[in-house]
Amino acid sequence: MKQKIGTTFLKGMRDSIPVAIVYFVVSFTFGVTIAKYGFPCWYATLLSAINFTSVGQFTGVRMMIESVAIYEIGLAILVVNLRYILCGISISQKLDTKSKWKRMLIGMFIADELYAVIANKQKVTFKYYMGLVPLPYICWIAGSTAGAYMDALLPERLQMAMGIALYCMFIGLIIPPAMRDKRLFFTIGLAAGISCLLYFTPYLNRISFGFRIVIAAVVAAVVSALLFPVSGIDDNSTYVRETLQDETSPQNEDETGDLPASDTEVS
Repeated sequence: MKQKIGTTFLKGMRDSIPVAIVYFVVSFTFGVTIAKYGFPCWYATLLSAINFTSVGQFTGVRMMIESVAIYEIGLAILVVNLRYILCGISISQKLDTKSKWKRMLIGMFIADELYAVIANKQKVTFKYYMGLVPLPYICWIAGSTAGAYMDALLPERLQMAMGIALYCMFIGLIIPPAMRDKRLFFTIGLAAGISCLLYFTPYLNRISFGFRIVIAAVVAAVVSALLFPVSGIDDNSTYVRETLQDETSPQNEDETGDLPASDTEVS
């Protein structure tokens, strides 16, 4: 049965609801930070609309507060966001389209949490991924704006508590699939261990935050690729992993967002 356009897009929107909720809370904290240090409230809206990167935005604002040169701010944000190169490579292997403009459009909206949603899927349609984008993007901008304008109304303890919401959500996204598959569990554990090693080891902890993430991700991915080789390459040279689900479980686009090989319709 052919996949319907609306189904994949709407399924993406449904799957993005948890991300959107937490994005509103986290971006609210960003907006509060903007207002607290005396920036115009509209800065929060503008920065969230053109960046859509939590760590990059917080890093940039901290450096702006310290009056750092603009080229240093650009370099720091580039380093912090290097991990998106790895996410982009992985996503490109899952996409059902080779259209350059569609891939470029997806590249504008790559985020850690959206990547975590599709990480355990074999294939992802362009429509499904674009369905993941609207709600988190709107909530990210809306939360930043609301936080900037409501800064004076919230107690400090509540503002601090909202700061860990992003990490709680990310753990909730990666742990369930990791518990079902030992390869994912091993990879996540190895990456976390390397990150801790780089953070707590003297001299190594001088490596910037962005480079530590890249190093941990690359090493964990390489080791896991050597220990758990992929199942093969299909006719379209698309990367194929062994399914994380039981071989007897039905493949249903409405439930997973994956495309059955026989019914895939390239956009």
